[in-house]
Amino acid sequence: MRPIRGLPLAILFALAGASAVHAQEASIAGTVTDETKAVLPGATVTVTDLASGALFTAASNERGEYQLPTVPPGAYKVQAELSGFSTVVLARVELLVGQHAAIPLC
Repeated sequence: MRPIRGLPLAILFALAGASAVHAQEASIAGTVTDETKAVLPGATVTVTDLASGALFTAASNERGEYQLPTVPPGAYKVQAELSGFSTVVLARVELLVGQHAAIPLC
């Protein structure tokens, strides 16, 4: 049987393409807290793309942490809501290609 010579090269190109796509993204993570800096589990974090209107959402965990691991670069409105607490709104956050933004919401 003859080995397939192009297969390893094809796999390499496929993996390189996957890396290039991932590199075109950004991520957002942070902690949701109240005015006293107490963490707020169960808060809904909504990130709205100002250009397209696309929405990305996450919920804060038991430590108040939220994460949106893959969003396109661009300008966003970021807000956190939880019943019984004031809504926090950041009107404009710019995300760059490959940026891992730490955005605390309090």
